[in-house]
Amino acid sequence: MEKIIIVNRSTKSKGKVKIRFRLRDSHSIDLFHRSEISADMEHLRSFNLDGSKKKGVYNYDQKLFKQIQDEIAIIKEAYAKMKDEGFDMVSE
Repeated sequence: MEKIIIVNRSTKSKGKVKIRFRLRDSHSIDLFHRSEISADMEHLRSFNLDGSKKKGVYNYDQKLFKQIQDEIAIIKEAYAKMKDEGFDMVSE
C-alpha cells in the first residue's frame, strides 16, 4: 500500500512555499511530486504530514486542505495507472 506525505524541504519559517509530496511503496518505490499548490508556512503547520488536519486545530485554511486532498487523490490515481500499465517508476 502506498503512503503519500507532504515534504517540506524549505528552511523558511515564514512566507509561501510550493508543496511537495512523497510517495513510498515498499522499499523500492520512492517518488516525489512538485505541485503547483502555494501555501503559507503558517497555514501548513495546521496539517499532519499525510495531509490531514492536526488534532485540536479548528481554525485552518479549508481551501488549502481541499487542494492538498485533491492533489493526493490525483497522485494515487496516477500511481495506480503507472502500476497497471507497467510504467517506469520514476518521478518524471
